[in-house]
Amino acid sequence: MSQNKKEVSQWVSEVLNVESKSEKNLEYLYSVLGPVKKDFDFYIYEQQEIPFEAELSNLIESEIDQEAKNHFKGVFMHEIVFKIDEKIFIENINIYEKICPGSTILKLEAFDFVNDEWFLLWQTSKPLDASKPKIFTPAINPTPFKADTVRLTVCGSIYLIDGIEIKGNKFGVEDDQTEYQEANSLSEDLGNLIANELFADVYFEVEGKLIPAHKNILVCRSEYFEELIDSHLKMSSSCSNPEKNPIYLKDMEHHVFMQILNYIYTGLVKYDNDNSASALLIRVAEVARMFYLDELRNLCLYHLSEMINEKNVIRIFNEAFDSCTIPGIFLDLCYEVILENFETISQSEDFCSLDQYLMHKVIQNVVPKLNEIKHSIDEDHSNSNYYEINSYYVEEKG
Repeated sequence: MSQNKKEVSQWVSEVLNVESKSEKNLEYLYSVLGPVKKDFDFYIYEQQEIPFEAELSNLIESEIDQEAKNHFKGVFMHEIVFKIDEKIFIENINIYEKICPGSTILKLEAFDFVNDEWFLLWQTSKPLDASKPKIFTPAINPTPFKADTVRLTVCGSIYLIDGIEIKGNKFGVEDDQTEYQEANSLSEDLGNLIANELFADVYFEVEGKLIPAHKNILVCRSEYFEELIDSHLKMSSSCSNPEKNPIYLKDMEHHVFMQILNYIYTGLVKYDNDNSASALLIRVAEVARMFYLDELRNLCLYHLSEMINEKNVIRIFNEAFDSCTIPGIFLDLCYEVILENFETISQSEDFCSLDQYLMHKVIQNVVPKLNEIKHSIDEDHSNSNYYEINSYYVEEKG
């Protein structure tokens, strides 16, 4: 990995979910969070196997064989969802284990927030017969998106895992800086051709304005434009001047179409970082879906998810709710931000001016979770008081 990228190394910090059909106690999982407690030399250097470890290895191997059989009958043993603190493009995962690294791991996945699905990082048909050193580093498929949630399918004893380290970068640039600069230069050069009449051989009319473009670029980058231009040429073969015979686009905003062209020419989305950005991205995502530009739609959703905060979440939620192209998982993110900042947001002008139906949707999805949190806090407080009272009683009477 290039030293010019913002490299990030994180330890899993939270257990989000556990699904298990094993009767084994899973409380040990929480000791996996954070950096490993042992000295790193324990995992790096070869060590002489002590008798109890050899015996334990045999027991584990027997247990894994049986649980693997259950797994491949469709009964998994443990699926654990972990979270890290910051979203990154995941490139490497190190799993620190007491013995037999890799002997319990069947599958690693990262959650793709935009497409609302799990992305396969690594998978094996059976647990590995690994040897020391005690760090399992599978050759994963790097994520083409930022992620902060990973899922492990574990077949065997979870207590063998001491820690999980996830490495990656903030930019997702996989080549070195020189290659990145060359690609960036190509994007800039092609960007100079947007709406440029130089060698333009096709024109679009949008909101009464003529926009020159280049058929070769459009056809190479988009099947939609290939069909559109081909159909247009067949219907107007007698006209040799493309400027006199533009392709008319109905129900299309000029500034939105310019964003479509910008992506086709450069692969980028450009917008001003102001209050209008979210509405623009939502509209571009809608048009991208119409034009079968799935990558552009995903890029818009990614930028939207990155810009949400407690100050703008109600406005963005309001803009996104009626859009057919915005997935439910994005609205769930809005609910999550509202939940975390409910006291402040519920008194904001944006919240108070929400449409009655949208206000109902927010309350329906947020208030029950607030009540659960309050109930949990009350229980903890009650247990704490009981412990203090009981301790006092024992000390006084003892």
